[in-house]
Amino acid sequence: FTDVEPALLPGYDTEPTKLSPAKRKEVRSILDGLGVRVPCLMENIRPAVDDQAQAENFEKLARAADLGHAWKPAGPGA
Repeated sequence: FTDVEPALLPGYDTEPTKLSPAKRKEVRSILDGLGVRVPCLMENIRPAVDDQAQAENFEKLARAADLGHAWKPAGPGA
């Protein structure tokens, strides 16, 4: 493989809330060592029906962005 799309869904090993900083660094090292890119991340965001759901969606997006940056800080094509 040259690219992967990690699923950030609940119950997956790559769920952002379950990945410690050390584990994120380990995954980044493995990806770099294999020359595998992370051009995208899989997250499931449903349309918000109220302010609380909207806030939860923003939190999911923020966690996904933080994880993406931890794995490929130079950007998805780097």
